[in-house]
Amino acid sequence: MCFGIYKYKCLFGFRTPNPHLNLDPTCIAPALSIRHASSAPLSASAQAWPVSFLVGPSMSFRHYLETRYTAACEMQRTIHRDPQMIAMLRHGPPNPSLVQTWMREYGLFQGITAQDRNAVANRFLRFVAEHKRYGQGPNANEIKTLYSTLFRALHDEVQRSWVSATSKLLWCLYPETIVIYDAFVHRALVVLQCIDDDLHAFPRIGGSPRVREDADITQAVQHYMNYSAMVHHLFLIHAPLLNDLRAQHNETYPYDIRILDKVLWMIGNSRESYPGRA
Repeated sequence: MCFGIYKYKCLFGFRTPNPHLNLDPTCIAPALSIRHASSAPLSASAQAWPVSFLVGPSMSFRHYLETRYTAACEMQRTIHRDPQMIAMLRHGPPNPSLVQTWMREYGLFQGITAQDRNAVANRFLRFVAEHKRYGQGPNANEIKTLYSTLFRALHDEVQRSWVSATSKLLWCLYPETIVIYDAFVHRALVVLQCIDDDLHAFPRIGGSPRVREDADITQAVQHYMNYSAMVHHLFLIHAPLLNDLRAQHNETYPYDIRILDKVLWMIGNSRESYPGRA
């Protein structure tokens, strides 16, 4: 369910909960603690129903995807450097300058010197040249190996977290398959996992782990794989809808996994609102 339409009864006094929702109390506790710490005691009726949600019949992740589909595609089409990266990696020749430009435009080089940027770009291209290409796209175990190997290679060049950059670089190699990691999408999944039965069975997503040393990389890889599995699960569920929307809108942006990712990004972006379209 799309979290934007839910209201806490303890804050606003709305009606009783929807009994069909599978709720995780860890998602509710922060709001309750804020209410108890900052306001007058709860009324008797609020204490009887500490939390409730107002659920509109059409408000769901599916509905949000349907009504923001064209906006998501338009945003993806404006990222002109992505097709250049994909074509270079498929057909050559290797272009470290393009890799650096693409990484800079995605904000992946913050705090990194020019010398280290060059080293990182060249290390990625060596990884591309050395790794086995999967014609049908890698499966989950292969993705884990690719992600871990590239993460460690980048970390050998610059000791920092490469959680997001590793996923984005791998996406350029396998744009139909790889889930990219983004803080806004992570924020959306944190909430959706509590209130959407499609995600409830996955391990709790938690926060992005800090990577201070090589030993932390294993935890970062596990975190990404759980994140990736959740997005892939949503992708499989909504693949028929994405196919229908592509035909309905004559959409030319080719990568459905990035469209789904962008819709999650829109949900997690607290700075902007995105009006729906029929």
